[in-house]
Amino acid sequence: MKYLGNKTRLEDFLNETIELKRRPKQTALDLFAGTGAVSLLFKRQGLNTVSNDFLTFCYHRINSILLDKSPEPNLPLQTEQREGFITKNYSDSCGVNIFRRSIAKHIDGARSFLRSNRASYDSDSYSYYLAQIIEAADFRSNIMGSYESFYKAGWRKQCEKSWALSDFELYDSKGVTKHSVFNRDALKLLEDIDDWFDFIYLDPPYNTRQYASVFHVLETISLYDNPSVSGVVKKSIDSKNKRSNFSSKRACHQEMKSLIQLCGKKTDEVYMSYSNEGIVKPSEIISLLKDKFVTVDVYEYDYRRFKTNSRKKTNNTKVKEYLFHGVK
Repeated sequence: MKYLGNKTRLEDFLNETIELKRRPKQTALDLFAGTGAVSLLFKRQGLNTVSNDFLTFCYHRINSILLDKSPEPNLPLQTEQREGFITKNYSDSCGVNIFRRSIAKHIDGARSFLRSNRASYDSDSYSYYLAQIIEAADFRSNIMGSYESFYKAGWRKQCEKSWALSDFELYDSKGVTKHSVFNRDALKLLEDIDDWFDFIYLDPPYNTRQYASVFHVLETISLYDNPSVSGVVKKSIDSKNKRSNFSSKRACHQEMKSLIQLCGKKTDEVYMSYSNEGIVKPSEIISLLKDKFVTVDVYEYDYRRFKTNSRKKTNNTKVKEYLFHGVK
């Protein structure tokens, strides 16, 4: 899935730095889990994982990829084409060239069927089918990484792929690990949850791009609530209510301070991923961590930035990823 900040490229770095091989059976909280790459890494290393993300399409994907086996519901998902909200708003039918009309109709057909038959599925089956629909839609989308615009020079090759749903590659832990997934505001979850964690992993937004806006189409497919929309790419008006303070220059520092204070009540050890291009300076993060944790170490990793608007075949712009480690 095309997802900003995805940590798939950093798995080896995180695995070695957090020393996951010495942590089997520990319980970790992945508080800003995104599409679940780090949560799945934890599971593969034998950790119990509590995952959370504020966006519902992320919640369903995380819940699906952390299963041991694919669910086998009594009612198979049907994907007959149907002209619905996605076709009318995000296809070449209306000039918003995010999906080919035939693909949009498959999305509408599958999503309408799943909604109409919701009572026929348990929570895991429902999440799994919905995540499959979202994954298939995203793969065939005419974007370069963000749904705030679409490819203007025509149609990308994957947009012409025929509609199909693919199973996720699941890791069967043989019942050794346990997981739970939440769809909550990060700070509110920390306030409400009673669990104690061996460590907490944090990957908060670091710049001013709002994820609810960047991925508004996937969130609309997930909710399928026929929202009021506005603008060139028809963003859901409700997406404005999902703005994160971590992406606000004015509010980010205080939000980060509250986050670290709450983490200090739930664990003795915390890791935080953050970019050198982030709103909050590394020195400020270290200072905030030292308010609750006795020792703070910083690890660095250099990699190339993915640019959604680059026309060059190569991109040599390097980004530094920081991993802050606080221990009481």
